[in-house]
Amino acid sequence: MRLYRLVAIARILAGSVAPTRDYSKVVYTDLNESTVFDLGGRTARFLAIPGHTSHDMALWIEEDRTLFTADAVNYMMWLYFSPSMRQSIVVDSLRKLLALKPERIIASHRHTPLSVDYLESLTECIAHLRRKDFTHPHIEPNARIKGNLVAYHTTIQHKRVTIAFRDDAFDLEEKEGT
Repeated sequence: MRLYRLVAIARILAGSVAPTRDYSKVVYTDLNESTVFDLGGRTARFLAIPGHTSHDMALWIEEDRTLFTADAVNYMMWLYFSPSMRQSIVVDSLRKLLALKPERIIASHRHTPLSVDYLESLTECIAHLRRKDFTHPHIEPNARIKGNLVAYHTTIQHKRVTIAFRDDAFDLEEKEGT
């Protein structure tokens, strides 16, 4: 899987057309924030966390303080699949997860859990991304990808992180300043 992603990124950077599938149309109507499963002494609750797609869901096991985030939190944040996705929506979703105070975060494409510190740093980084001003201390020089797609490469906890957005997704310019 890792090789597949590297090949895809290389093709996009070389000028191939970036993926344009709108995964926001894939909606599991049976799952929503009122969906709760009793797992025999543990409770699994779904949380709406739009970001990677507009209908992303996380699974929260409160008794274990464990959060399953799928692609919504990762080292490669592809946040451009839904044209209506905005930076503020992603930041709100990440802050919603932080408010749970999880002890471990299980993300897709990972062999080990992510730390809460990683989630805090990622949230801070995305909240401070600005279309015209990339002076946040953790942001390395950005790379534009084909048209209106932008990928930011940064380092969080000694790991290289890529955050890819549509250029029109930035909406925190005036709201949060700096």
